[in-house]
Amino acid sequence: MLKIAVSNPRLADFLLGLPVVQRFFVADLRILAQLRSRHAREAVLERLVMANGVVKTTRFDRFADLDQRTLALFTGWTGPLRVHDVAVSSGTTALRLYLRLREKFESVDLSISDKFARFHLSPGWINAVYDCEGKLIHGYVFGVYADPRISWVFPLSRILFHWLRRRRPTQPAVTDAVLVYDTSVLQALDAGKIKEVSYDILRGAPLGSFDLVRAMNILHTGYFDRARLRTALDHIAATMNEGGVLLVGRSDQRSGINHASFLRKQGPRFVVIENVNNGSDLVTALPDRIISGVSR
Repeated sequence: MLKIAVSNPRLADFLLGLPVVQRFFVADLRILAQLRSRHAREAVLERLVMANGVVKTTRFDRFADLDQRTLALFTGWTGPLRVHDVAVSSGTTALRLYLRLREKFESVDLSISDKFARFHLSPGWINAVYDCEGKLIHGYVFGVYADPRISWVFPLSRILFHWLRRRRPTQPAVTDAVLVYDTSVLQALDAGKIKEVSYDILRGAPLGSFDLVRAMNILHTGYFDRARLRTALDHIAATMNEGGVLLVGRSDQRSGINHASFLRKQGPRFVVIENVNNGSDLVTALPDRIISGVSR
């Protein structure tokens, strides 16, 4: 069977909305911003699996329950609220958080970051798609989708990827760059309501001091070993004000349930304020950095 890459936005919106037919089509990454259907846009992101296994899966407003708990934690807050949302994927959940915070606080300064927000495609009829590290993740060969992780129901897609990897193993000098934030997020960035910062949790950066940092679906043992988690947590801590709140956790992809922990920065360590559902596995992974006794 063939899986076809569709480059017409209207056609992609239509085909990806059909329950059975959608299995045989994907939307070309370059038309992401032109897709009107949220389902179609999310389907494009689900196909973006980095060479290191990081995925871009997201769902609209999936942190709504955590947003309400976040608002409650900052009851009585006065003055500007500086927020950093890390690894935001499409950015829609970050924008929802911003809108909710603006309803309650007069001044909210939201920065968003995602290391894998930009992708590069080689031009022409044979398109190789590279992540931010210049690694090939999938491609389109004369309109046929090439992917190493696709079901064996589509053997040609697997064969074409391996052919593409031999033909174009490294990112060429000239490419088409694609920013995969949602259209609503791009509009908010253009309007200056929120801003984007360049940030890699494993390398750190002097971003300033934040009162709230959210790092959902990134700081957990499914992605990093304890040494890297410790490094990432220390880097994030260096960007936070004393007493600032860090939200970490993981979303269950099947149930949609968020297992998260709210942590408060106290000196060189964090103290658990509240666990939501099963909490974050970061708490048990780094007992030398996080005090698990719940404290308000």
